[in-house]
Amino acid sequence: MKIKEVYEIILDLYEKGSLCNLCQANANKGLTGLILEKMSGLPNSTKKLDCDDGDLKTHRVITLKDGTLQVKETMALSMFNLSHVVENSFETSDYSKKLETLVVAPNTKDEKTGLISVHKPKLVRLKKDYPVFWEQIKLDYETIREYAKKGTKLTASQGILMQTRTKGSANSTTRAFYLLAPLVAAFYDDVASSNIKHKIRKEWWKNYNEQTEKGCAA
Repeated sequence: MKIKEVYEIILDLYEKGSLCNLCQANANKGLTGLILEKMSGLPNSTKKLDCDDGDLKTHRVITLKDGTLQVKETMALSMFNLSHVVENSFETSDYSKKLETLVVAPNTKDEKTGLISVHKPKLVRLKKDYPVFWEQIKLDYETIREYAKKGTKLTASQGILMQTRTKGSANSTTRAFYLLAPLVAAFYDDVASSNIKHKIRKEWWKNYNEQTEKGCAA
C-alpha cells in the first residue's frame, strides 16, 4: 500500500469527523497509531515500513487558550539498534528509509474524559521538500553514530533535529530515535512549538529562521 493512499484515507476520515474521540488514552502510547493503521487498511505486519514507500506516525499536541495547537513532545521514530547504526551510514540505514516520506497525524487528549482525537494529517516528503532538515538529520545521525562507534555514552542532548534517548520506564536501558518538537511543528503551517532551551539547538533554529526570511532555506 502506498503512503499517499494512507494519507488520503486518514484525511477523509478526519474531514468526516471519524477521528474525534477515537480512543481512550492508556499506557500504550502507540494505540492511536495502531487504530489508524487498521482504519487505513494497513495490514498488521512486522515490516520495517508501514507502507511500501513510507511510514505513518502519530504525535501528541496540546491546545493553547487561543485554540492553537502546540507540539510539546518529541515524536518517536524507531527503536535504536546499536549494531545497525554502527554498521550503516545514514543513506544505507533503515532510519533513512523510514524518514524519507511520512504521514504525520497530531492528536490531543481531553483532560476530562481521557479521550484521544486525531487532527488533520500531513503528508511530509522530508527528503524532497525539506532538504535543509534532511541534511541536518543526516548530520545528527552521523554524529550519534560516531559516538556509538567510539563507545561514548549516548545522551538525549546529542543531535539538533533528531535525538536518541531511553524509551519506556525510568530505569529502562532501551533507546529509540526521536524527532524533536520544533521539527515536528515545522511540518505544519498552523502548529506552534514549545520553547527551545538547548543552546545549540536554539541557535540552529535562529539561523534557520533568518535564512528562511531571506529566502535561502527550504
